[in-house]
Amino acid sequence: MAQPQNPYAALDERFPQGRPGIADVAERAKDEQYQAKISAAGKNLLAAQQRVEVARQEAEHYQEEMRRNLSQRMGRPVPDVLLQRELEKNEHYLKLVAAVKAAEQALEATRAENKALIRERMRAPQEAYDEMKAQADAAARAAGVAVREEKTAGVPPIVEAPSSAKSASPVEKEKRVVPTVEALAQETGRPVAPKQEAK
Repeated sequence: MAQPQNPYAALDERFPQGRPGIADVAERAKDEQYQAKISAAGKNLLAAQQRVEVARQEAEHYQEEMRRNLSQRMGRPVPDVLLQRELEKNEHYLKLVAAVKAAEQALEATRAENKALIRERMRAPQEAYDEMKAQADAAARAAGVAVREEKTAGVPPIVEAPSSAKSASPVEKEKRVVPTVEALAQETGRPVAPKQEAK
């Protein structure tokens, strides 16, 4: 009788060590398509930063012009309070301030896009594994084969509690252990909170 096909064969062939970690800098550097996207994203970020700087300079320049004009009319340096009051009524200055805010918002949006691009590439190996694993699990169920537990490349899944403290990574320990007030006091050598005396 022919042996049933292993639904996890393709997964094991592509990921022999199990679920991979995130793509590090060295791995991302080998991805030419990703590097092209990052280069373009960097140029977009620089352009957005320059637009913010130009908008700020224009607003500051107009503010200084207003300061000079008011000081000349008054015959003495204009107080900051009076200058601010006049600027708040000046339509051109308000447009310049709005342009600064718009440029700053565009800059933040560009930064967020760049971060999302990096995160997406970092997680790409894991997402590829998860997609293949889900397909293999579905094939296993359809074939009446037991679904295999998660296999990872040396990093236990966060959802699984390690059998001993030695097998837990420092990150997992931090997530699992909640220090008490007494433990914090012993570690820092300082009282964290005064002890309440028993009544």
